[in-house]
Amino acid sequence: MISLIGAQKTKSAVVLFFIVLIVLGNLIYKDYGMSTDEWRERVTATVTANYLAEKFAPSRVKEDVPALGTYKDRDYGVAFSLPAVILEYALGIKSDKDIFYLRHLLTFLMFVVGVFAVYQMSARRFESEWIGLLSALVLILSPRIFADAFYNGKDIVFMAAYALAVNTLIIYVLSPTIKNALIHAAVTAYAIDIRIMGIVVLAATIVIIAIRLFKKELVVRNILISLGLYLITASLLVVVMWPWLWTDPVGHFIEAFKNMSQFRWYGSELFFGTYIKATELPWYYVFIWVGITTPIIYLLFFIVGSGYTVFLAAVNHLKLWKNEHELQDYIFFAFFWAPVLAVIVLHSVLYNGWRQLYFIYPMFILLTTGGFILVWNRLGVLYKRILAVVLAGVLISVSGWMWKMHPMQNIYFNAFAGKDWTTKWPVDYWGLGNLAAVEYILANDKNPKVNIYVASHTNLFLFFLLKNYQDRDRINYVKSVEKANYILNNYYRNGRNDPKEVDEMSLKNFKVYYQVRDGDEVVLTVLQRKNQIKFENQ
Repeated sequence: MISLIGAQKTKSAVVLFFIVLIVLGNLIYKDYGMSTDEWRERVTATVTANYLAEKFAPSRVKEDVPALGTYKDRDYGVAFSLPAVILEYALGIKSDKDIFYLRHLLTFLMFVVGVFAVYQMSARRFESEWIGLLSALVLILSPRIFADAFYNGKDIVFMAAYALAVNTLIIYVLSPTIKNALIHAAVTAYAIDIRIMGIVVLAATIVIIAIRLFKKELVVRNILISLGLYLITASLLVVVMWPWLWTDPVGHFIEAFKNMSQFRWYGSELFFGTYIKATELPWYYVFIWVGITTPIIYLLFFIVGSGYTVFLAAVNHLKLWKNEHELQDYIFFAFFWAPVLAVIVLHSVLYNGWRQLYFIYPMFILLTTGGFILVWNRLGVLYKRILAVVLAGVLISVSGWMWKMHPMQNIYFNAFAGKDWTTKWPVDYWGLGNLAAVEYILANDKNPKVNIYVASHTNLFLFFLLKNYQDRDRINYVKSVEKANYILNNYYRNGRNDPKEVDEMSLKNFKVYYQVRDGDEVVLTVLQRKNQIKFENQ
């Protein structure tokens, strides 16, 4: 009876945890700005939707939409973005503002799915619902990941799909029933059709099942049917959910895979204060970025967890794993390290920090949890209490920083980034702070028109899409300081690192009007003209 009551309380805690998370997201999802990729993802999905209309509903075809066959980004998976566009059409949403806020909400809900998958994997591996919740909480209290969960419809959505696919993989390889095979096939296909890197889930499934067969942990007769159904169903669903593949499934899939391994971006990235071409990044690029953008205590336990898994492999030799717990540890380890090593070996293009590899972060969390449990189990009562206090203090500190910097958690750096980190690393590369900055101008300047000059590489057009038309009409985006009432600078690529035409004489006519700081570092500034001038276009 006592254990039943305890189990009920635990279940209630889990339900309450996710209800609170969903409510929180619904309260704040409109606080965030808009990323460049949101616009592009919707355009790609619209092109695909128009292709479907050509096939199944000719009366709904839009003449001004590019053809899918010649569209530049036709090789992008649309398993998430296409349903978002279809839902937008079904709900009759017309305004840009409502369209992109809907996408923010859907992106966040997908993030919640990913958090739940991490909770399940952790609770299963460590045989504790509370440890599962701890892993989920650590994922949420990862500032950059949390911020991106509202506007990054590519990297965070794939992160969630990847976590879900690894979760169903574990369920399937531990219990390879036909039901589990079909569920895993659907989730695998969904992950692949968001980003083709999801193919590693399918490959890993085959490898793990083959090893379990070799170790005689499974019966060949029982597994062949479920594995065959998995491969056939996953392959069919990949094609069904990705319309671009319909005309040439194999050829187009290979083309997409090649493009993914060497992505078509030839810009440069600020790295240790120097701009480096994205095609020439050093092999340790990912390690540095993970190291400076993740709370340090997470890194320490991750090192312990990863190191222990390597130790297990060395001790077990060809036996690999002795039990299902160790098998799960290997899965977490492989799904984190394999993509990292692939990026290094293939010299894959990365930019905007390490966001293209955010999908491995759930595995990072699970290895971190493993490291924490390993240390915890080897401590006496006193040191366990000390560790609990330290961990609680860190989580409270991180959540406090996230509260203070809301909604700009995307600029988080830890102490390893060093002093003057705004001069060493790209900070608000998507200009997400612009929303709050321009809203501050509009709220405090009562003139019918305001002239804003942008002194950095940031796109105010994206901000316009989240505003009502009357607010858009008040803003003039001017191309010279002489015509500006305000100068906006988020210091991305210009300002501190690259000189632009905002000379000292011009700045003498302006004063600081609005500013966002993280400690001593300024990450966004709005300057106001000291003596406001009425320009002809105002």
